[in-house]
Amino acid sequence: MKIMRVVLVSMLLSTLTNADESICQKAITSSESSWPIPEFNFTQEASLKALDQLIEYNKSGRSVIDITAMDLSLLIVRGYFLKKQVIDGIPGSKSEFCKFIMESAFVPH
Repeated sequence: MKIMRVVLVSMLLSTLTNADESICQKAITSSESSWPIPEFNFTQEASLKALDQLIEYNKSGRSVIDITAMDLSLLIVRGYFLKKQVIDGIPGSKSEFCKFIMESAFVPH
């Protein structure tokens, strides 16, 4: 279970790139129980890797899975699609994405 979490966190960190511009201006701060996921981590590549991980969970047939790792995969996919809506100019999507970043985009530790 912990191995899957480590793999997902390292996968997430491997997608880090320096973004010139952020969508949400307010800085994210970490807490004692979680690390913030910067908005530039929500990429198509990270989303596809997260989807592959979810498919592997489904194929494995295991009755016990690492729920935290599964939740992180779902979070990455959700964040990417919210960000894509902003980039595509969908009305109201910027406030929805920024709310997601401020309230939900955290990795528990």
